[in-house]
Amino acid sequence: METGMRRRKYATIVMIAALYLLTFAVGGACFFLIPGDVVVRAFVADIVMTLMIWIASLFVKNASVYDPYWSVVPPFLLLLAVIDAGAVHATMTMLYLAILIWAVRLTGNWASLWTDFSEQDWRYDMFKEKTPKLWPLVSFFGIMFFPTLIVFVQLAVPLRMAGVTEGGAWAYLGASIILLGVFLQWQSDRQMASFRHRNHGRKACIEEGLWRYSRHPNYFGEITVWWGVYVASIGYAGPIGLHLLAPLAMTCMFLFISIPMMEKKILATRPTYADYQKRVSVLLPFFRRGEEQDEDALPQKID
Repeated sequence: METGMRRRKYATIVMIAALYLLTFAVGGACFFLIPGDVVVRAFVADIVMTLMIWIASLFVKNASVYDPYWSVVPPFLLLLAVIDAGAVHATMTMLYLAILIWAVRLTGNWASLWTDFSEQDWRYDMFKEKTPKLWPLVSFFGIMFFPTLIVFVQLAVPLRMAGVTEGGAWAYLGASIILLGVFLQWQSDRQMASFRHRNHGRKACIEEGLWRYSRHPNYFGEITVWWGVYVASIGYAGPIGLHLLAPLAMTCMFLFISIPMMEKKILATRPTYADYQKRVSVLLPFFRRGEEQDEDALPQKID
């Protein structure tokens, strides 16, 4: 039984990989065949690729085939811009390598959690139940197009930085911040995996490691990555401009959409998670609250 599940998992991952290779081929063709500004061409390619993944998701009846798109497309689009520029400088190399490391780690994490086409993200199931007749449109605009747009906005300046030498110091600093975000994601995911393994079959709330100081350190790591991209852009575009809206929009998406949805789901099965909310910062790792009165309650577990 377990062997069969593993085979189905690997078989579907191979299918998804083939789908993305085909999608990249079409997206790359769009990028190089369309004349004009590099950002415009990259945007057209991005939308075409999103449409292809959306159509495929309708065939397999699983919107989660889009999930790796978040991490695999940014390094691909930046690679297209570098090839188009015909030159590679240290500035872009450091930024690209940092984003590539982020992409590899996040995609690997997705692959480790993937099952097969029979299961999709619980949030997508919720959307589908609420809007069954409009599901195809909801899956495209809400689940795929909106994240595609948010991520692309982050890449607008880095796409223009391909082939330029300006902003080296800021690029190095930004790359360092990106790598810090990757480390925070890796560490928080590792701590959560260990906690789940030790508490298998129990409804328990993690309050150890990074999770002792932030309720969502993995999300904080992701946001840190995109603020790193912004910092890397300062040397080329300056500190103030439309590119500042990119990490702000990403931060707002997590604070006002992703985190509230996740915490609502957690509270439905772990009511005393509310006590954890009172003690621990929602996102930014910070000092705990009420420790003097509540030291004996840690770690909090629910039977």
